Amino acid sequence: MIVHSTLLQSDPIHGSLGEPSLSRADLTPAQQFEFDQRNKKPIHYELSDEVKDNFNSIKMAEAIVGDDMQSPDDPDQIAKNIPVVPYYFAGEEDEEEETRSTRESIRAAEKQLKKRFFINAKEERDFSKMVSEGRISAADLNFQNDIDEEVEPIEKKRERAAKE
Repeated sequence: MIVHSTLLQSDPIHGSLGEPSLSRADLTPAQQFEFDQRNKKPIHYELSDEVKDNFNSIKMAEAIVGDDMQSPDDPDQIAKNIPVVPYYFAGEEDEEEETRSTRESIRAAEKQLKKRFFINAKEERDFSKMVSEGRISAADLNFQNDIDEEVEPIEKKRERAAKE
């Protein structure tokens, strides 16, 4: 027969009062971060009026149609093979004066600051790859191109020149 003894004394690590309170200032930055994370209170969000209006619009549309709006990711809808509305990408012929002048302003800033601005990391990686492959002209690399001239691969510039 095994008999388990019960500890009748105080906890040797924390004592009878529990864990001692710590001052946040005595903690390392990593410990302070963990301390702050553990003591955060959840934020209660409420829907904005715009979102509520959107939900109401969907409910009204569903009432008019007499059916629920379907999710485009719904497997049943995908199985029905309903054609998806094509997304139209704007080309050079769709460019407005405002967007053209904005791009020229960006190129002027790049030329003045001798720094390239990229929309995202992928665009920067692609540009760096073209530079390492020697596909960007020295004039483009040294910011010697005209403000209205695109920075693009050499072969694309040759194709454009051949068309003109």
